Amino acid sequence: MKIIMAVILLVLIPSALLAASPIDSVKVNVDEVLQILQDPALKGEEHKTAAKARIWAVVDRVFDFSALSQRTLGRNWNAISAEEKETFIRYYRLFLGQIYLDRVMEFTGEKVEYVKEVMLSAENSEVQTKLISNTQEIEVDYRLLRFQDDWKVYDVVIEGVSMVQNYRSQFNQILARQSMKELLDILIEKVDKKQQNR
Repeated sequence: MKIIMAVILLVLIPSALLAASPIDSVKVNVDEVLQILQDPALKGEEHKTAAKARIWAVVDRVFDFSALSQRTLGRNWNAISAEEKETFIRYYRLFLGQIYLDRVMEFTGEKVEYVKEVMLSAENSEVQTKLISNTQEIEVDYRLLRFQDDWKVYDVVIEGVSMVQNYRSQFNQILARQSMKELLDILIEKVDKKQQNR
């Protein structure tokens, strides 16, 4: 369960402070999502949709889904058409959003410790954090790209496991046997099915 919560926290990442450092941006957005989760006016099943909508507004501005998609597909990115790229970004964004929004609603009060910020280059940074519960600590590292005066997430590493590399491995296995069109059909079907079950 705590590992799931670590994955969830990848939605709690940078965006709001203009010209902020990466670690400050992380803190701002974590606080914003936690405030939504702890808001008494948004408690209860009847307010779940409203809470998710507010959290998604944070998530959607935090991630660079284009960069995330390109890194996830790796060498396959350059082999697909502009239309396929656009479709992949759109449905990969929705796919990830559905997973994380469902999980973040299970947050049970774990604490976040901000360990340090590492500048990998002028345009690239990693913010190292820990998710702390009563029973364990989980390392969660956010990899960020500078976007004008802000920072956006392009990968999350949980206990040494990269989200980008994990999904790249899964998609590569599919693409080894099937076409990009078939991969897109699988992704679209998963998104549509989830939306129908809401």
